[in-house]
Amino acid sequence: MSVSFASYPSSPEIARAALVAAGLLHYSYLGAQYTIAQGLADARSRATTIAIFLLITNLVSSFGPVAMGFISDMVAANIIKASPFPVQLTLSECKNTFDILSQTLGREQAEVCAEATRLGLQKALTYLSFFCIPSAVAMLAICKTLQRDLVAKTN
Repeated sequence: MSVSFASYPSSPEIARAALVAAGLLHYSYLGAQYTIAQGLADARSRATTIAIFLLITNLVSSFGPVAMGFISDMVAANIIKASPFPVQLTLSECKNTFDILSQTLGREQAEVCAEATRLGLQKALTYLSFFCIPSAVAMLAICKTLQRDLVAKTN
């Protein structure tokens, strides 16, 4: 959720603090997940358990950048359609630097492109940060039965 706070900062200091917090917490769950996976698996199947865990983690996480681009482009395209230039502008025409867009399209259209791109990325970051909530709820649910599962395994 720190990414959401960094997406809508009231000051650069708040944005920096939110991004630092997100960076520090980004992989903090891995130690607990490896411990749980190895603690619940038999000694002979621990390597296989971690390999499957890493496979699933990498397959799921590979959709993040694709989803980010897709949502960002959808939002930016909708902003362009709602702009004063829906006929003249397309999302593919807006894929350049502001200076080049100002020279080729004009300043007003370049500003619409820049705003659409900025808001598209900002909203995509916000929307995708909410996908952390189900994983946090799942981790909390796992924690409720973890000790019972570990004790049952030792018996």
